[in-house]
Amino acid sequence: MLIGGTVHDGEDPETTARREIAEETGYTDLKLVRRSDVPGFGYFYSNTKNHNVFVEATGFYFELASDKQQEKNLDDGEHEKFTVEWQPIERVAALLDDKIHEYYFRTLVLGECYSGEGVMINSGKFNQMGSAQAKLEITKFVGGKKQVQYHLRDWLISRQRYWGPPIPIIYCNDCGTVPVPEKDLPVLLPNVEDFHPTGTEKSPLATVEDFVRAECPTCGGKGRRETDVSDTFLDSAWYFLRYPSAGVDDKPFDGEITEKWLPVDMYIGGKEHSVLHLLYARFITMALRDLGYINFEEPFEKFRAHGLLIKDGAKMSKSRGNVVNPDEYFESYGADVMRMYLMFLGPFEEGGDWQDQGIRGISRFAKRV
Repeated sequence: MLIGGTVHDGEDPETTARREIAEETGYTDLKLVRRSDVPGFGYFYSNTKNHNVFVEATGFYFELASDKQQEKNLDDGEHEKFTVEWQPIERVAALLDDKIHEYYFRTLVLGECYSGEGVMINSGKFNQMGSAQAKLEITKFVGGKKQVQYHLRDWLISRQRYWGPPIPIIYCNDCGTVPVPEKDLPVLLPNVEDFHPTGTEKSPLATVEDFVRAECPTCGGKGRRETDVSDTFLDSAWYFLRYPSAGVDDKPFDGEITEKWLPVDMYIGGKEHSVLHLLYARFITMALRDLGYINFEEPFEKFRAHGLLIKDGAKMSKSRGNVVNPDEYFESYGADVMRMYLMFLGPFEEGGDWQDQGIRGISRFAKRV
C-alpha cells in the first residue's frame, strides 16, 4: 500500500501528506506534482488501527527533490508494518491491495481515467450514495426503467484446418446438401502426412482425394465431403454433457445419467469466458432443452471469474519473455509450495503479480511447518 494518514486539527490535507511521508519514510524534501480533484471514499479494516473505518480521502502525488531524510517517527508496533520498497512504476498498481491507493496511483501517477464503481459526488440528492445503487435511484428519479439488451454476433462454426471434427455433410449434384446418416457417424479424420495449411482457400482435407470422394447417402451417386472442420468452441460447448456419459457408446449422452449429475454446480474461468465459451455452452444447452433432450436451461448454476496472473507488471507472453513455466518451480520447490503461493498471491477475483521472492517466502514457511 501507499502512504496514508489522518488530518490533524489545524492541518490541511497537503500538510498531512508531507507529515505522514516524513514520519513513515523519513523523506522531507518533496515536490508536489499533482493533487486529486475529487475525493476518494472507502470502507475497510485498518490493520494499524485494528478496527473498521470509513474514510474520505484526498490523493497527492509527490516526487523526491532529493534523498534528504530525517529519523522516522513511528508508533510502537508500526516498525514491522511500514517498510519502504522501491518498485518499477509499471509494477506498482499490481502490488497495491487497497482500492483507494490503487485509484489514486492510476489517476495521479499513470494518468488513467477511472471508470469503475465508487461513491457519488457533485450529484445533489445522490451524493454519498454507492454508484451501483445510484444507477437505479437516478433511473427511478427521471421516470425510467431498467432494461437488459443483448448484442449477439454471428457465430461461424467452421474452420479450414486439419485438426477438428469433420462436418458430416456430403454434397451431391443431384440431391444437393445431404447430411451423413447417423449410422455412419462419426466421420473420422484421415491419417495424412502433411496437415499444414495450404496457403490457398482450400482446407488441408480438400487435398485428400480418398476422403473427399463419397457416395451420396440418398441416391448413391457421386458426391464430395465437406472438408471444413467444426470450431473447437462448438466442440467444447457440450463437453459437460458428455463427461458423465463417457462410457456410453451408442449416443452422445444418457438421459438418466445427465438428469442425475447436471447441471454443473460451479463454473470457474477468466473474464473472456463470459463472452465466448460460456455464451456458446448456454446456447447449446438452451437449444437441446427446447428440442426435449435435457430438462434444464442453464448449464452452470454459478459462474465465478478468476483474476489475471501477470508477471513483472504485464500479462504473460512469449514475446515479453515473462512466461512462468510451472515445471521449473515444481522441481525447485515442489507442487504443494507452488499451490500455496498461488492461493496467497492475491484475491481470487483479481489475480496478482508473480514474484519469485514470494514463492521463496512460502517455501520457507512450509519448511517451518
